[in-house]
Amino acid sequence: RRRQAELQHDDALRTMAAEEAETIYLALARLATESRRNPVRDDAPSSVGAMMLNGAFLVDDAARNSFRSVAAELSASLGPDRVIVTGPWAPYSFTELQL
Repeated sequence: RRRQAELQHDDALRTMAAEEAETIYLALARLATESRRNPVRDDAPSSVGAMMLNGAFLVDDAARNSFRSVAAELSASLGPDRVIVTGPWAPYSFTELQL
């Protein structure tokens, strides 16, 4: 019973983390011209657990400050290392190779 309770607890935590990641993605995607979900990295360093979202957001210069502000608000409300913004990066996530 104890093991079953542990498994149910772990499953509930994974579900909550996935819902949190979706909330973060949608909040940031609203401010972006385009957005993508990339595969999560297993080797990503985190003090709070596994990476749940690896998003790429193409943000117009005019929306940059708003985007960073919303990301900072999400980070402040969810705790340290829950939302990490890097970049700006070259927009390679939004290119398609056509042969």
